[in-house]
Amino acid sequence: MKIPGLFLPGFLAIQAAALAQQPASPPIPGYWRIVPEFSDEFNAPELDAGKWQPKNPEWPGRPPGLYLEKNVTLKNGKLQLQLKAENVPDMPAGYKDYTCAIVRS
Repeated sequence: MKIPGLFLPGFLAIQAAALAQQPASPPIPGYWRIVPEFSDEFNAPELDAGKWQPKNPEWPGRPPGLYLEKNVTLKNGKLQLQLKAENVPDMPAGYKDYTCAIVRS
């Protein structure tokens, strides 16, 4: 099958037009602003309860790992979510050998 000579230039023109509509690079540094209700530097001694929950009441975990609040900590400005090989008393059916963490906003 022979492709007409105008096909390739037409295709390139369409591609160029599509690329021209997209930003070439991320925004220039310094031209952004913090939106406090969506930002957290995790510099406090504990999670900001107005932004985060260290559990999900509707979902106890992904078996075999059970979500536990004690596995959510803050240290040196970092949110730490720990996975531990451990059993805890009274784990729900299907959960065993592991505890893990989740935060919900």
